[in-house]
Amino acid sequence: MTLLAPKREFTVISHRAFVFAAIAAISLAPRPLPAQASEVDRGMLILMQGSETVGREEFVVRRGRGSGVLAGFTIMSTAWYPAERPDRSLGAVVELGPDSVPTATRLEAGNGDLKRVLIGLGPRRITVRSATSSGESAREYPVREPLVLVDDSLFAAHALPPVPRNGTARILTLEGIRGPLAEIVDHGTATTLVGGIARQLHHVSIVSSGIDRHLWYDSAGRIVKVEDPGRGLTVIRASEEGS
Repeated sequence: MTLLAPKREFTVISHRAFVFAAIAAISLAPRPLPAQASEVDRGMLILMQGSETVGREEFVVRRGRGSGVLAGFTIMSTAWYPAERPDRSLGAVVELGPDSVPTATRLEAGNGDLKRVLIGLGPRRITVRSATSSGESAREYPVREPLVLVDDSLFAAHALPPVPRNGTARILTLEGIRGPLAEIVDHGTATTLVGGIARQLHHVSIVSSGIDRHLWYDSAGRIVKVEDPGRGLTVIRASEEGS
């Protein structure tokens, strides 16, 4: 599902797959948000390859995180491919601290071969646990720099602007694959086409070897558009399509 090759620094494979699957099912189940959690944003993203609509992703952003934590944010999304009569679905939950730095992610992919991935993002290390029908694995990476989530099939992780706004960060996919270092640049307000109409939006780019992603936000900080020129991919918020 991802474009980047894994850099494995520590890998453990267990032969008791049925035990891990049971644990993973509990760990990856959506955790209840605090009762006081408030909705920050909600929308549908339309994924286009050139002029063809190839997928759609529904998302919601709420204040608070699992286990009753009021601080921070939770982004929940589900994507379907292709957009019409989909035969592949992906679900993700991204938890962020009050500074919008990712703290945990959960991914579930279902396209005939179920896959679940749970990532814990601590101040010193990343822990990745994954389970598939053929087995399970766990691995750890040291953390030496800030992390930015960039996945090639799910885009709602960009619903909140990345941190840092200007600087260097390590690419991490929702499958727990570490990529290269990337430069994050806040370009301020710039003009871009959305639904064929020129719009003034806040532009943030994430650029590294093999990655060239451009994020566009409105004055309220809502994601409006994502561009990946190298793949010919444009993601537009549904309410903005054709506006």
